[in-house]
Amino acid sequence: MTGTPIIALDAVRFGYGTHAVLDIPQLHIAAGSSVLLRGASGSGKSTLLGLLAGVLRVQQGSVQVAGHALHALGGAARDRFRADQLGVVFQQFNLLPFLSVHDNVALGARFSKARSARVQGGLTDEIARLLQSLQLDPAVMQRRAGTLSVGQQQRVAAARALIGRPAVLLADEPTSALDRKAANAFLRLMTAQCQAAGTTAVVVSHDDSLPALFDQVLDLQAINHAGVAHA
Repeated sequence: MTGTPIIALDAVRFGYGTHAVLDIPQLHIAAGSSVLLRGASGSGKSTLLGLLAGVLRVQQGSVQVAGHALHALGGAARDRFRADQLGVVFQQFNLLPFLSVHDNVALGARFSKARSARVQGGLTDEIARLLQSLQLDPAVMQRRAGTLSVGQQQRVAAARALIGRPAVLLADEPTSALDRKAANAFLRLMTAQCQAAGTTAVVVSHDDSLPALFDQVLDLQAINHAGVAHA
């Protein structure tokens, strides 16, 4: 896919101690696209997501995400960028089990004035819309998140990531706890919501059945240490 890149990595290198993990000459991802990131265990997929999220800081090269030069920002600025511009779906969901579904989803907007300002209509109405679009009955909004099934928690985590229309959604193995049919159904719903919101989606997964659901599939092993990739 071509277009204005919302993610641009150039001459990026990152490692732990003397162990080099990433050496990416160039990686550009177009705004509004959906990208599946694949690669063997240990190839650096989660490390790359960490760089895109600003959790890790590149040791060499440049990382531009949603107009922000993450390689040049300090820790506090990267934290603010993450709150304002990113939605993240964690492998273990990271919901607060003692809070209601409503309050878990609302956290995505309440930690960021920018995302709160992008909520269309009232916050509760937007939460209900997102839950319904992810095929979760809005009636669960007042239930504690810890009482939900794994599949329900996954949808709540996606709604929290999507509230306030973030520029980029990052998801690290978001379907690892689901069977193949459920995983495909969930990702279709999530990527459809990203497309509707104009959110760029970057998803890490080992599932061989998923490539057809995405605009672009990137093999990290193919772009790490050599080559140029555009998505």
